[in-house]
Amino acid sequence: TNPLDSKSMPWEQIASLIGAEDKASAEKNQLFHAMLLASRGGDQQMQQARSILQELIHGSESKISDDALRYSIVLDQNLWESSIAAGDEQRSRGLAAEIQRQYNQLTRRSSPMAMDLVQHIDFLLLANQTAEVPRLLDHWESIAGITTQTMALRIRFAHRTNQPELIRDIMDQALTKDRGKRRLIRIVALSELLVKHELPEESIRLLQTAYEQDPIFLTAIV
Repeated sequence: TNPLDSKSMPWEQIASLIGAEDKASAEKNQLFHAMLLASRGGDQQMQQARSILQELIHGSESKISDDALRYSIVLDQNLWESSIAAGDEQRSRGLAAEIQRQYNQLTRRSSPMAMDLVQHIDFLLLANQTAEVPRLLDHWESIAGITTQTMALRIRFAHRTNQPELIRDIMDQALTKDRGKRRLIRIVALSELLVKHELPEESIRLLQTAYEQDPIFLTAIV
C-alpha cells in the first residue's frame, strides 16, 4: 500500500493536530493542512483544501492571507493548464479570468512583492493576455529599477506581440547599461533567461553583438 495514497492518509488525525494556541500559528497550520490536502488527497480533500484557503484569504489579517491566495492561484493554474491540454476553451477562459482576478489582488498595490509581479506577468504572457504587461513591468521597475529579469520579460513581451524594434532597444540597453564585470554578468544572465524561455535566437544575437563590441567578452565567458 502506498503510504501517500489519499485513501490511506489519516485525514482526521491530521486535522486534529492543526490546532494551536495563538491565531498566527493556527492559521499557518491551516495553510499547511490545505496544501497537504490538495497535494495528497482526492476530490473530497481538494474541496476541503479550497474551503480552508478561502477562509484564510477572507478571514486572516496576516500575511497568511496572501500566502493562501498564492496557493489558490497555483491550484487554479494547474487546472487551467489541464483544461488547455484537454481542449476545453470555455473552462480555460473562465479559469484564466479567475487567476487574473486573484493576481490583481496581489499586484495592484503600492508596493507589491517582486515575486508576485513576476508570476503575474509570466501568466499573462503564457495566456497571451498582454495588455497589462507593460503597466506591471513599469510598476516593478519604478520600485526596483531595471533588472535582468525585467529585461527578459520585456523581450518575451516584445516577442509575443511581434515588436522586433523593442527587442533591439532592450538588447542595446543590456549592452550599454553597465561596464566591465557587471556588464558581463548581466549579459550572460539575460542570455540564459532567454534560452530558458525558448528564445534562443535572441540569446545568440545578444551574445554575438556583445562579442562584436568586445572580442574579449567571449574569452571571459569561456
